This record gives sequence, C-alpha cells and structure tokens, in this order.
Amino acid sequence: QVAGDGSTALQADSNMQSSKKMGMGKGMGMDKGMGMDKGMKMDMSAPMSMQGMQKDKMMMGKCKGMMCKMGMKNMSMMGQPPKDQAPGTTNTETSLPGYASAPHLYHIGENEFFLDHSALLYLTQSQMDQLKAIQSQWQRQQKSLISERDSHEQRLWELTALGQPDYKAIQKTVMAIESTNSKIRLAFIQQVGKAVSVLTTQQVSRLADTKL
Repeated sequence: QVAGDGSTALQADSNMQSSKKMGMGKGMGMDKGMGMDKGMKMDMSAPMSMQGMQKDKMMMGKCKGMMCKMGMKNMSMMGQPPKDQAPGTTNTETSLPGYASAPHLYHIGENEFFLDHSALLYLTQSQMDQLKAIQSQWQRQQKSLISERDSHEQRLWELTALGQPDYKAIQKTVMAIESTNSKIRLAFIQQVGKAVSVLTTQQVSRLADTKL
C-alpha cells in the first residue's frame, strides 16, 4: 500500500512539472512565436510592387542624382577618367566624351544635363537649346524603357502567382528586367556624354570646384 502511494505521488509530481513547463512555455512567448510566423507569411504575401518599392528604398541609400531617382544601386556608375591622358583633352579612345582633368564631370551633369549650371558656365543660347534637346530625348527614351520594364514586371507577377511556378520562365523574365535596367543606365550615361560634348574646355574647367 505504501509503495502504491509513492508511485501515485511521483506521477502527480511529474504531471505538475509538465504543467509548469507548458505554462512557462506560454509565458516565454511560444504563442507569440506562432504569431511571428503568421506575420512572416503575411509579409511574403504582400504585393510584388510593394516589395519592389521597399527594395528600391534599400538600394537607393544616400546616393543622389538621376540614377538614384530611377531606383538604381548606391554605387559609382560613371566610371573613372583615364590617368594617363593630357589635361584638357577629349578622350578619343572611347565612345564617350570626357576630360581626364575633370573627374566627376558626368556626376555633375547627371541632374539637369548642366542646365542647372548655366550661370557658372555662361552657356550660350545655342548651347542651352542643344542641352534641352538632349534632355528631352532622354526623357522620351526613359519613358519607353520604363514601359518595357513594367511589362516584364507584370509578367513576373503573373508567373510567380501560379500555384506551381515555372522557374525557367521566371529566370528569363528576371533577366529581361535586369537587361532593361542596364539599357536605362547605359542610355542615360550616353546622353550625359552628349551634354559633355556641348561644353567647351574653358567651361569644363569652371566646374572644377563644383560640389556634388
């Protein structure tokens, strides 16, 4: 009889400890953990456009100028001028105009194609007309390329909305999106290059102390 009572007591004690552990688990936030998992699922189900906007904000960082307005990465995209070129000469070895003695020239021109520095540069009316024409050409080109990219983004949304997505089709569409992004960046750099070619050597030298 004593042995039976001891067994019953041990079982009761075990049940109490088990109940305490369950209570501790609840108190330590196990239910909250389940809530977090639920929240994660909600985030994953957010529209692709919202996820893209969040990604763009992270990518933009502190970078300034037209490149960042297009949601590009916070990195140097204009390259560096050649070090072995004589000062004040145009580089004829590449397809882009430039001056080795004027680093960041393209960075200065990326905001308004040098039109925002018209007073400093003493731009002639002819130069201003040329720069405005380049700016208008870029705006049309940008609009067309962004429309192309948007169509790829919509296609990607449709592909990823399927219950059983096709990876190869998704891969092809993502590559098309990134290819269009590259087109946008390269087209813009080329247009800034055209704006650079409008300036004279003397005007370029006046931009030496311009702050970015």
